This record gives sequence, C-alpha cells and structure tokens, in this order.
Amino acid sequence: MRFTIPNLLTFFRLTAAPCVAIFLLLNLSATITLSIFFLAAVTDYVDGYLARVLNQSSSLGKVLDPIADKAMVIITICFLHFSLDDDITKFFLGIPAIVIIFREIFVSGIREYVGTKSDLLVVTRLSKWKTALQMIAIGVLLASNVGYFEFLPLTHIGLFILWFAALVTVITGIDYFKKFLIDLKG
Repeated sequence: MRFTIPNLLTFFRLTAAPCVAIFLLLNLSATITLSIFFLAAVTDYVDGYLARVLNQSSSLGKVLDPIADKAMVIITICFLHFSLDDDITKFFLGIPAIVIIFREIFVSGIREYVGTKSDLLVVTRLSKWKTALQMIAIGVLLASNVGYFEFLPLTHIGLFILWFAALVTVITGIDYFKKFLIDLKG
C-alpha cells in the first residue's frame, strides 16, 4: 500500500467524519465542528486534484475516496439533528437525509454487485455536483450553529440547499439504476 498525499487526505476525511459526529453528539464547539467538516470537505477536491497532477492515482484511492465522501455525508447528516432546536427543523432535515442516505447505500450496493466488470457505473459529473451540494448544505447547517453567523438565516438556507441536493441525489440514483438495469440485460 502506497501512502501518497492524496491517500493521506482521504484517510483524514475518513477519520474526520466520526470526529464531527462526536462533536455534534456532545454539543462541543460549533466552530471546531465546522472547521473539521470544512477541511475534510475541501480534501475531497484536493485529493483528486493532487492525484491527477502528481500522477498518484491508486486503486486504494479509487476505493477509499467514495467511501470517505459517503462517510462524511451520512455520518454528519445523521448527527446534525443534535444541533437543531425545534421539531419542524428536524423534520425538514430528516426527509432529505432519508433520501440521501438511501440513495448512497443503494448505489453502493449496485456498485458492489456489478464490481469492476461494468464501465456503466462510473462517477458522472452530476454525481460530483451532488456530493458538492450535499457537503455545502451540511457545511451551511453546521455554520448556523456558530455564534458569528447568528444574524444570518443559515438554517433555512442550508435546508433549502439540502432539499435541492436531495433532488439531485434522486436524479443521479435513478440514472445509476437505469444503467444497472441495462447492464443486467446485457
């Protein structure tokens, strides 16, 4: 196993996900929680960029990168409700959270079933946007707990972006499912 800079960044993202969850669960510093999440989200772009530029793409990175993305999104979204005050806001977080988590698990299952024998389930540009939207929405929701930003309606903005991300998530999930059905017939 080669420890390249991109792989180390991916490992950071993998370990950051449970750290964010613990900070949310224990209601620790909102600023540190946001900072950890933000740094981890940035590594999603940086590790891929460095892998291409430094020619350090690896099989390990190709496997761990999507796992790290899903861990960041799913774990954080599951624990975000600890930072929310009212039941209505929790409801409006819960619906897109269910959609996002279901799609991520479903598509991971499809990929597991198909394995490397199909080129149909490669990551699409829209799927990259989906991940970015999810991370932006979660980042905005985490920022809504930071005292410096109390004057901004970040909870509402974050929920709006999260619902939009859930819509894009459904669209990409349907796209992968259609490709999977074609692959099954072939």
